[in-house]
Amino acid sequence: VLRWVPWIGLEVGPAAIVSLDPKCGMATAAACSAFRISGAVPFGLDYQFTRSFAVGVEGRFQVLFLNTAPWETLGVFARAEYVWGY
Repeated sequence: VLRWVPWIGLEVGPAAIVSLDPKCGMATAAACSAFRISGAVPFGLDYQFTRSFAVGVEGRFQVLFLNTAPWETLGVFARAEYVWGY
């Protein structure tokens, strides 16, 4: 039985970029929202206390494919997970 569970994934799909700038949408400013294609690689390491409960850390490298150059982001998260149904 594994207690430490490393994992990695792949996500591809549509993404929305939303601006909260009060000037957005005006003739001299960028649009308030835009839809783009996104690709992400989530990865992490979880520790299972029981079959139903785990805690861990997660990272996500994400790329938003824009009209000019792609935007790249990297996020790190702490997580707790309750699993039912096994």
